[in-house]
Amino acid sequence: MPFIQTAATLAATGVGVYSAVKQGEQTERAAHVDAIQQINAAKEERAIAHLEIARKSRADRALLSEQRTLMANSGFTTDDPTSAHLLTETVGAQTLEKLLVKAQAESGAAQMEFAASNMRRAGANAAADGRTQGAIALLNAAPSWRDRYGPPTRASTVPPVQKKLSNPSVRAG
Repeated sequence: MPFIQTAATLAATGVGVYSAVKQGEQTERAAHVDAIQQINAAKEERAIAHLEIARKSRADRALLSEQRTLMANSGFTTDDPTSAHLLTETVGAQTLEKLLVKAQAESGAAQMEFAASNMRRAGANAAADGRTQGAIALLNAAPSWRDRYGPPTRASTVPPVQKKLSNPSVRAG
């Protein structure tokens, strides 16, 4: 009966250690997957901004063409200071709008990448915590083993290699 109790105690300790380590590893893997999703979302954010800027560029060219046509129909030339100022202001406003779209996308993407970095770090911390919890479970079990089964004897603490070398019938070469 004591053998069964010993085996059960050892098995329970082993299962506790194993489950703590595996739980940390699973959390780390899940965090890694979440981080990859965040990185992909950041790439998507940048791609959407690139498409939006391209769409705005087409609309901006159409607006500038319409302005030139209206100015020409009104009798203005492209050399006229008023028309040149109007076109310059329009181009400046369009450029600012495109830069704003790009800056917003970069800001969102940077936040997503930062979140991904934090997820990876949290996953690594969870894995380390799992290993620590496993070690704690092992260390907590050690005193109860000692209380149940007593301190190790001298014969059980000597490694097998030393036992062979201390045997008088074995001669050192």
